[in-house]
Amino acid sequence: MVRYILLTSARKREFYLTSFYSKYNGFRLVFWTLTLLLSIGFLYMHFFQSVPLKTDVIPYLALPISIYYLLQPYFWILQNRSYFNEDSNFYVEFKNKEIVVKTDSEELLIINEKSIKKLFEFDQFIKVKLARHSIFIPKADLANEELIRIRSLTAS
Repeated sequence: MVRYILLTSARKREFYLTSFYSKYNGFRLVFWTLTLLLSIGFLYMHFFQSVPLKTDVIPYLALPISIYYLLQPYFWILQNRSYFNEDSNFYVEFKNKEIVVKTDSEELLIINEKSIKKLFEFDQFIKVKLARHSIFIPKADLANEELIRIRSLTAS
């Protein structure tokens, strides 16, 4: 059965941000948040409580680096505006042991158990990570048996 899926630009951004700030990247989020808070704390003590710093460089470097890594997905969206600002239409066809994805620009992508590196499942979508890129497939656009087929590709 062939399914038509429309991935709007807002959904693309939502799915990308959800996948970046998810439990799979939880360590990254916690680490850079703590780094940001510690660097702000050190700079606050240095400037407002006159506590001398052993090295003046570390809080000054940690502050912009932690801000960058916390806001990295937003910078990525800005950098790839052409992708995130246009809607994507694609067709998904479920065959025996593979999924064929065809875009409007006639790109054909065959997903099988060998091509999937990892499968991430979220509340609203499934992220299929391949060798060169990732595909976001909304769960609402798929039937229950199709979701089971996607999950079975990584289980085998």
